[in-house]
Amino acid sequence: MKVNYHLNQLGEILQVSLAGEITKARTGQHLLKYIKSSSADGNYHNGIIPESCFPYEANDAVPCSWKCEDWEEMLVPIADYGTWIPESSADRDRIKTEIMEEGPLVTYMDATDDFMQWGIYHHDPSDYYPYPGRAGNINHCVVLVGWKDDPSITNGGYWIVKNSWGAGWGYEGFFNIEYGSLHIDDYAITWVDYDPSDFDWPPVADAGGPYYAHVGEEIIFNGESCDAEGSITYTWDFGDGNTSHEKNPSHAYSKKGMYTVKLTVRDEEGKESTDEASVFIDVWNEGEKWTYDMDKIEINMEDDWGSISFDGTLNDLSLEVGGTDGAYTLNFKGTIKGDFTASLTQPPLDISGKFLLTRANGEIKCKKSNFGIENIDVNLRGIAAARIDPIPIPLPIPFTASITLTFDPAFAPIDFPLKVGKEWNIPPSHVSMDASASLLFGIIRKSFQNELSLGAITTACNGRKNVTVEAGTYDAYEISSMDIVDFYYSPEVSNVIELSAEYEDMFSIHGELKSTNYK
Repeated sequence: MKVNYHLNQLGEILQVSLAGEITKARTGQHLLKYIKSSSADGNYHNGIIPESCFPYEANDAVPCSWKCEDWEEMLVPIADYGTWIPESSADRDRIKTEIMEEGPLVTYMDATDDFMQWGIYHHDPSDYYPYPGRAGNINHCVVLVGWKDDPSITNGGYWIVKNSWGAGWGYEGFFNIEYGSLHIDDYAITWVDYDPSDFDWPPVADAGGPYYAHVGEEIIFNGESCDAEGSITYTWDFGDGNTSHEKNPSHAYSKKGMYTVKLTVRDEEGKESTDEASVFIDVWNEGEKWTYDMDKIEINMEDDWGSISFDGTLNDLSLEVGGTDGAYTLNFKGTIKGDFTASLTQPPLDISGKFLLTRANGEIKCKKSNFGIENIDVNLRGIAAARIDPIPIPLPIPFTASITLTFDPAFAPIDFPLKVGKEWNIPPSHVSMDASASLLFGIIRKSFQNELSLGAITTACNGRKNVTVEAGTYDAYEISSMDIVDFYYSPEVSNVIELSAEYEDMFSIHGELKSTNYK
């Protein structure tokens, strides 16, 4: 796989805004003409600004005036640009060479309805859109940033492409597409160049991570930063009072905890940038436990197999670290109470009643480097006082149920290190569910499987304050995801202390920390 990582995030949204005002800009070639122009058509300036000065929004109506105040100081002037027409599949080698030697390239494609739907459900960086046959008309332009040759693919591999439809489409806004598909490499290729003497790119810091180690264990930090014009110097702050000026230093921590390591890189002109990464040092240890009361759980689900609803609580839900080899194992258990209804299609069955003496237990597997959830196993066992249509009298019905959820890659809702105002997208994940239930000592059995692709979920750290729950008062970060989930994470206990979630009529949940022995 080859990718030109020097993909400086230039202001795509400014291009959209200007294109809305300059109606003659029909293609990337035309747009570059006006960006390079210093006349009125080109806003009297040659150049484009970084995305940091004008963050992208998928909205053609965003005005050009929304750019940052010092935008003139950030302009990257264009020295030259051009377009060439590929004549055959042999020109793919030329495209690859230009990507590596000159940088990302603009290309054009037929964005079909099928392609647009594909990106909504495919979020794995190894997925690629396969060759669909003959393509139609050109209606979209994108940016080629790399490729992967693979002889097992019919056309020999795929392109790695940056799109403009937001981070929830594809993987973080990128996608892969098989060579020769939808005119991606056979219609036109547009390149652009700049004069390094006219603009000094600031260096790009990359602190790597996240990192995990035990107390006293040496960590080698990876400072794969870059500068377009020349050499840079490195300054590492390990978050425990120690520093280093090596590119790839080693360091060991003497106490458990979560640390924020900062890397600052500076070029010969004095320009600098900083990046941060989290370091997890024995954050959770065997025997540490958090106990929650989920005082509100309302769930309504409906599918081809039927419908189910629940209104109740999950009391004394304890999470205890049971193992730390390779990944964290959290053993959990709790008591379920509440009312339920179920209507199954196969076999036809209508049940309603209350959960009595019902226990939930299982385990959660989490990554040590970011608490990303890899696997959840849930077991339910109890007795329900249920009415089975058409019998009007409640009957005691013993039941068991098991659910296994697998996340690939791990589902990591928190992007450490946290800071107020930080926004991120929870990485896409594919979820596999395997569930089964048994009633009346196995007389009635039901099992089903389901697959679900979670796209990038927009999440933000909105604040930091003292939050009081039953377990006490803690300094905590307020985190929200897409106006659906809100929770407070406290570094003092290295876990969530309060959670609320609500989505239309499907679910409404609230719970908070009741007690903990975490130190």
